Amino acid sequence: MTVLAVDLAARYSAACWMADDYRVLSQFDSWQKTEAEFIDLCVAPWSKDIELRAQELKVDVAFKGFEEHPASRCTVTLTHLPTGKIATAVNRNQLRAMNMALTELRDLVNPVPDVMVIEDLPHGLKYSSLIKAVCRLQGRIVQAMHEIPEGDPKDILFAAPIAWREHYDLKRGTGSTIVVPTAAQFGYHPPDMTQRAKGNGGATLARKVETDYCAAYLIARWAIDMKKTTNTYDVVGTSRPHTTVIRKKDIDGEQNS
Repeated sequence: MTVLAVDLAARYSAACWMADDYRVLSQFDSWQKTEAEFIDLCVAPWSKDIELRAQELKVDVAFKGFEEHPASRCTVTLTHLPTGKIATAVNRNQLRAMNMALTELRDLVNPVPDVMVIEDLPHGLKYSSLIKAVCRLQGRIVQAMHEIPEGDPKDILFAAPIAWREHYDLKRGTGSTIVVPTAAQFGYHPPDMTQRAKGNGGATLARKVETDYCAAYLIARWAIDMKKTTNTYDVVGTSRPHTTVIRKKDIDGEQNS
């Protein structure tokens, strides 16, 4: 079980890919990237076209009965040295067996996330150009998930800010920077932005992106906690591209029916 969480904003965004033991598998942001580049990164975990570098693989090939018959079965075993993951495939064709084992190993090394959790816009916001930009960005991510063969827009979950912030007792009015010490309580610290912050205004932007990283981390952790405690990601305050926001009275109605 893994989750990709996206702290989405009009100007700068960050994402955190997390395993169910709260390990951060990957993280990235939109600073100094085009909108299209950031969207490609967001949907990339759903693509099977990932690279397994040769120097990280141990390859074992075994033939059974090859001396008696050239069309005998070939067994290919691949070991991913950094993680210790092992995949095995059997086929009469050695190349086909290799490709089968590579496909299996990709799934083991980089399992497709259960869900992409995107922070939704808070309720009650007035219309503005920034709000419109976020709405359009949400739509582009949904469309990108629709266009890649392995993607499905139904894998996207929108989460209201209040839904995940209440999980950490972050009340209204606590501001955006509170996520930094909150994430630090779990041992998380955002990437070092020192080199990227050089230049006029760079330090200010770096601090903003650092808060985005911390928010994405907390959103991912919240989603995993919801799955562990309720056996679903679809809790109060969430919605899918094809559904309306789940409200508390909806849950209460289901439990009483």
